Parts: sequence; structure tokens; C-alpha cells
Amino acid sequence: MGKKAWLFLGNESGSETAAIMYTLIMSCKRHSIDPYAYLLDVMDRIKKSTLKQLESLLPDRWLPAHPDACLEQRVQESHAAAYRKRTRRAARRAKLAKC
Repeated sequence: MGKKAWLFLGNESGSETAAIMYTLIMSCKRHSIDPYAYLLDVMDRIKKSTLKQLESLLPDRWLPAHPDACLEQRVQESHAAAYRKRTRRAARRAKLAKC
């Protein structure tokens, strides 16, 4: 689905820009950061940043300075999913041990 949806973005430059934005948004989701808050802050600060400061704008390095942008619900969902996965594994192992 993604390949077809991104196929016609105007030109090659538009495709590259869309890929970069999509990567940043998915990186925010991976680190449980509100993508809107991140992009709003970064787009404002990127104009004034030097090359050395750009690394601090990456999502994993940006979050410690902006803890209010952490999506607590996503963190809880992630922990709950990990717990369910561990529980299912333990049940399968216990079942195999009985055989």
C-alpha cells in the first residue's frame, strides 16, 4: 500500500522529502514522542541551528530536553504488550514442559 501511495508525489525531490518526514514521524512513534510537538519545535529551531547542533534535534536526543512531549499512553501500551508476550511465551513453555 505504501509504495503505491507514495508513487506520485510530484517529483523525485518531493518523494525524498516525504520519505524523510515519514522516517522522522515513525522514529517519534518508536520513542513514544508526540510527533506534532516534535516537528513543531524542530522546524522552528532548525533554522537557527548550526551543523553541530543538528544532532541534538534527533528524536532520541530531543526527548530528554522535552519530557512533556512523551506519550505516556504509548509507553503503557508498549509495556502491556510486552507483558502479554512474556505471559504467552511462559504458557507455551509450561505446556511443552508437561509433554
